Amino acid sequence: MAAGLSERHRKQLAVWLGVCSGWVFSMVVLGGVTRLTRSGLSMTDWKFSGERPPRTQVCVSLRLAHRAVHLLLGAALQALPH
Repeated sequence: MAAGLSERHRKQLAVWLGVCSGWVFSMVVLGGVTRLTRSGLSMTDWKFSGERPPRTQVCVSLRLAHRAVHLLLGAALQALPH
């Protein structure tokens, strides 16, 4: 791949490949941490098998309202004195 490139261009290619590899590694680590902590980064709860995403605006609104109620209830429970 680097055949016929000058030394300067080889170094630039090496840096570029290193940066891209580091970026991919960081995304894999972030995904692993997200998965292990079950934080989900505010992703929806759609399953990849057996459940389909909502098809109408009414269904989307219902799901968002359901999620908002759960978030509010969770925040209210967190605010209670322990």
